[in-house]
Amino acid sequence: DNKATAATLIGRSKAQCDFALNVYKDTSEIAANVIDNGGSDGAAWYKDQPEISVMMSGMFVNSVSYTVGIDGYATESVSLVGQDKVFHATEIANGVPAMALWSATDFITRE
Repeated sequence: DNKATAATLIGRSKAQCDFALNVYKDTSEIAANVIDNGGSDGAAWYKDQPEISVMMSGMFVNSVSYTVGIDGYATESVSLVGQDKVFHATEIANGVPAMALWSATDFITRE
């Protein structure tokens, strides 16, 4: 059932989660899906979409660490472990995700 079996650290370590990751161009100033209605036909479309999205399911938390500096930022690091992932490419024209394919040269292409 992928839920915590008890209100303890061991009981909570058995829970699974789904994790999604979006990869944007390094030239994007902000990572956001912005709706633009400014087309000549007035139709809404998404701009600044991720190049690739990765959906991972059945992930387990492997480790969590916190670092609190005396003068500076606090950081949190989380490691997840799992084996099921699906890559999706985003169609810029209509905002519909399409499953990405691996080619023989290890480049990701769109379906």
